Parts: sequence; C-alpha cells; structure tokens
Amino acid sequence: MINYGITSFDNIVDGFLTIFQMVTLEGWAFIMYNMMDATMDWLAIFVCVSVVILCGFFLVNVILAVLADSISSDELEDSVEIKKRSSITSSILRAQA
Repeated sequence: MINYGITSFDNIVDGFLTIFQMVTLEGWAFIMYNMMDATMDWLAIFVCVSVVILCGFFLVNVILAVLADSISSDELEDSVEIKKRSSITSSILRAQA
C-alpha cells in the first residue's frame, strides 16, 4: 500500500494538511477511500468532491485576482507615466510659444 503522508483529522494541523493535500489533488482519492472505510460512503464522497471542487475554484480565483491586480497596477503606472510625459510636452510647447 502507498503511504501518502499525514492523512488524518486527529488534530487541527493534520486536518489542515490533509485538506491541503486534497486541494492540490495529491492522493485525494486515497483519503476519500479511507474516509469511506471510516464513515458512510456517500458522505465521504460528498465531502471529498466538495472540498476538491470548491477549494480548487477558490484557489483559481485567488490566483486570477492576484494576476489581475498586478496587471492593472502595471497599466495604472503606465497611464500615470503617459500623463506625466504629455504634461511635460505641453508645458515645453507653451514655453516655446
């Protein structure tokens, strides 16, 4: 049998590590089968699939939000720089006139 590391809910640290392991899709089926042996089959399947789907979507949204924020801040810096250049250009043109 393959040992996938700490896969228990005996304490809070092991529980968080187990949830993290399920979210990263590393051996989540093994955890689900262990939960099925310990509890009702349909409940274990429901919990594991829900964790994988909901937390997976949450992590994807967080990653996309960070990317969107970094892109928008880069565009904001570019637009500020363009405005500064245009104001400098217009002040130079006024000084020449």
